[in-house]
Amino acid sequence: LIDAPSKPCEIHEESAESGSADFVALPSDDGAASENFIRGDLGSSRDREKKMVLVFTLLFLGLVAGAEISFGAFLVTYAQGMSTATSGAFGVSESEADSITSSFWAVFTLSRIFGAKVSARVRPAPILAASLVLLVIALAIILILPSRPSLWIGAAIFGAGMSSCVAASISQLVMHQGLSGRTGGLVSAGAGSGTLVQLGVSQLLGNPRATMGALLGIVSLSAVFMAMLWNSVGWSYFFVPVLFP
Repeated sequence: LIDAPSKPCEIHEESAESGSADFVALPSDDGAASENFIRGDLGSSRDREKKMVLVFTLLFLGLVAGAEISFGAFLVTYAQGMSTATSGAFGVSESEADSITSSFWAVFTLSRIFGAKVSARVRPAPILAASLVLLVIALAIILILPSRPSLWIGAAIFGAGMSSCVAASISQLVMHQGLSGRTGGLVSAGAGSGTLVQLGVSQLLGNPRATMGALLGIVSLSAVFMAMLWNSVGWSYFFVPVLFP
C-alpha cells in the first residue's frame, strides 16, 4: 500500500509471525517536477520573446533614425541633383529646397506634439503602423512623380509619418517588458546607430533618385522588422484593443 504523494514517507512494520515484510511508502515527486519543468520552460520562452522584441526594436530604431536624419540632411542635395539631371526642368532652386526642408521639420514637430496627445489614448502599434504607411507613401510620391509639387507634398507627409516612430517604438517596448538601465542604454545605442545608416545613404548622393530609393528601402526594411516583432509575440497583443481602456 502506498500513501498519497502529499504525505511524508512512512515505515510500516508487521510481526515476523504474520509473514509480512516491512515496506516503505515513498511520496511521488512527479507532480512537483512536472510543474517546475513547465515553469522553467515558460520562463525560458518568455526570455527568448523579450530578447527578440528588444533586438527588433533596436534594428527598427537604427533604421528609422537613419532615414529621418538622412532625409533632413540630404533634401537640398537631392533637389540640386535632380535639377542638374533634368537640366533645370525639376524647377526647385536651392533656396526653395531649404524651405522644403524647413517645412519637413515644422510638420515633424507639430505632428510630434499632436502624436503625444494621441498616444495617451491609442496603443503604440497602431500608431507605428499608420506612421510606416505614411513614410512609404511619401517616398513613393517623390520617386514616382519627381516634380516640384511632389517634393513639397512628400516632405510634409514624410515629416508627419516620421514624427512618432521613435517614441512609439520605445513606448511599445516599455509596455512589453519595462525599461531597465541596461535596456535604456541599448535603446540609446540603437537610435544612435542611425548615423551609420546616414553614412551609407551619403555614398549615393551622386545619384539623387538612388538616394530616395535607398530611403524607401530603409523604411520598408524597418516595416518588415516591426512586422516580425509583432508576429513574434502575437498581433493581438499589440493591436487589441486599439484604444487604451
